[in-house]
Amino acid sequence: MVDTRSGRRCFGIGICLSSSKRSSQTESKTLNFRSVTDSNIGDWVEHIAEAARAYEKYPVAPYEQRCLRSADSRIERIFVVARNGSQLLFFDDVEEEFGVGVPDNDANLRDLGTFGPLVAAVLALDRIEPIH
Repeated sequence: MVDTRSGRRCFGIGICLSSSKRSSQTESKTLNFRSVTDSNIGDWVEHIAEAARAYEKYPVAPYEQRCLRSADSRIERIFVVARNGSQLLFFDDVEEEFGVGVPDNDANLRDLGTFGPLVAAVLALDRIEPIH
């Protein structure tokens, strides 16, 4: 996908490539993601490896989860791919981003705060104390 604001080519794991060697910042709720350059490729590999190790602790067979995007919206579905206690790591196919949230007592996920890249969401899930 191309970031229309910067013209950079971005991939679903928080990595953006730009034609410039200059590093630019992209905000994430848990990590600061930068463009890949020769000087920081090791950092990216480390983040991806850390996320892969974290994900191995929480995977579930993917399933659909009910969600409400706003108080006046209808029930929709997102896809859960990992779980830490009651915390769910999900993929939102409307926003095309990953996020972490907890379903309410009625089993609907209402807070769809997404992190964007899978790496950021997995690392966030791993840093959350499980709620049972």
